[in-house]
Amino acid sequence: MFSASEANRTFSRSTPNSSGLIRITVSQQFAILIDSSSYFGMQIFQKIKKETQEFFLKTAFLPTVTVRVAEKLSGFSASEQILSDLGENHYFTESHPQSPPVYQYHPLFREFLFSRARDSYSTDEISRIQQSAALLLEESGQEYDAVSLLGKAKDWGNLIRVILSRAHALMVQGGETEKPGETENTRRRDGERGKGRN
Repeated sequence: MFSASEANRTFSRSTPNSSGLIRITVSQQFAILIDSSSYFGMQIFQKIKKETQEFFLKTAFLPTVTVRVAEKLSGFSASEQILSDLGENHYFTESHPQSPPVYQYHPLFREFLFSRARDSYSTDEISRIQQSAALLLEESGQEYDAVSLLGKAKDWGNLIRVILSRAHALMVQGGETEKPGETENTRRRDGERGKGRN
C-alpha cells in the first residue's frame, strides 16, 4: 500500500498546476484520506494555492457543487476549471454527468476541509458561509439542503421563511431518494407530466 510517508516525499517535490491543484495518483489520494487529519494532510493542503484553499473550504459546506453556485459562494472565477479537473481525475470528487454537471466531494475529504475551516474561520465567519451557501441552494431548488444549513447557521428567520414558503417542495425532497442535483430536473419532469394529463 502507498504509505503517507511515501506520498509526503512525492509531494515535497510537487508544485500546483494551473488550477492550483497538485497531480496525484489514486494510491496517493488514499494515503491522504486515511491520514488527512494529521500533519501530513495539512502539509499537502498548504501546498495548494491560497485562493484554491479558500475555494475548497467554502464549497465544502455544500452537499453537492455546481460551477454557478461555487463561483457565487467562493468568488473564485476559476471554479469551473477546478471542479472539472477534480471530476475528470477523480481527485476526492465524484462527477455526476448532468446538465449542468454536479460534483460531490468524498465524505472524508469534506471532513478534512471542515476541520481546516474551523481552524481558518471564526464561528461567525462559518455561520455567514453557511447562510450564503443555504441561500444559493434555495435558489437552485435544493430547499431540503438549504434548511439543513440554515439550521446549522442558526439563521432562524430564513429557516422559517424557507419552510413556510417551500413546504411542498421540502416534503417532496424529504420523501424521495434522488441522485445529487436531480431535484430541479425531477420537478421539471413532474410538471411536464402534469401538463400532459390536463
